Amino acid sequence: NSFCTLLPPAMPAQAFTWRSFYERIKDVDPDLRQMALFDLQEELKKEAFQLGNEEDQAVGKVLVSFTVEESNSEVHSNAVRLLEVLIPKASARSRDRVVTHLARNMFDKPADATVERLRALRDNASLALKTCVAALKETQKDTAASMCNALIPGLQNTDAKVRTEVFDVVADAVKVFGKGVAEVHRPASEAAMKDLTNSNAMLRKRAAAVIAAIATACEAALFSDIMTFTAKGLESHSGSTQRRYAQLVSAISRAAGDRFAQWVQRIAPLLFRELDRLDALEEGSEERESVEADDTRENILQALENIIARCPLHVGPIVADTIKHATAL
Repeated sequence: NSFCTLLPPAMPAQAFTWRSFYERIKDVDPDLRQMALFDLQEELKKEAFQLGNEEDQAVGKVLVSFTVEESNSEVHSNAVRLLEVLIPKASARSRDRVVTHLARNMFDKPADATVERLRALRDNASLALKTCVAALKETQKDTAASMCNALIPGLQNTDAKVRTEVFDVVADAVKVFGKGVAEVHRPASEAAMKDLTNSNAMLRKRAAAVIAAIATACEAALFSDIMTFTAKGLESHSGSTQRRYAQLVSAISRAAGDRFAQWVQRIAPLLFRELDRLDALEEGSEERESVEADDTRENILQALENIIARCPLHVGPIVADTIKHATAL
């Protein structure tokens, strides 16, 4: 006990001040920059804390963490976490400022940035935008729309990695806000249709995912265009390319089974046609025994399984044929 009395009293935690935040956020020591972001994050978690007159300057300082000027990965991570509590409390103008800045980071190329820094900038922006989507309130859908509109130019980028990340973020926004981001449904889905047969597997996967997300919320005319595109793809292709359209069928039927139901009798026969073609190949032929043919069969059967599961009232005529092909493997 006497030893304890010799210990100095614990130092009280210092109260947050904007002056301290501004000093540390621009310090050359990354540990101090991290601390500044963390302290602001903790303050924003308090219900009574408001940005007030400091909002513009504070947001500007935070956005510096999402530029090529900031190279410290821990600062990047802290800045992303900060957005979880900053975005819901910020004004509409500040929210738009954040998401448009991050969207540009997805595909802009600052002249003085290395390839590695550009990749880090894009990856960090993608994670930050997905964080923003999750943090936005239902009443803040206009910010989600601003973000998606700012991302659309990235779908014309020649870099497949850029388009892959843009599709991923837009799909997240559509899943959360649906018709609230309706103005990007058509340009995003049309770009995704073009990339559905791209040689990049991850890009194809993200393209199918964004089409499926849009299919749940888009207007009837666009849904019809998506399904017509899918049907024509199945009609016009075989083998590995047909497999990609079968994967799209799986994605759409899982996401929008109620809407897909009206297309079962148009789509299912096209899937069976390819299965029949594969089964009719000469025994022992190179194509019949190929891994590609096995993958195509598997993807088509998976698509049929998803259709049956998601559209139970409309699949009576196709169940027997599906079982026949599944048991023939």
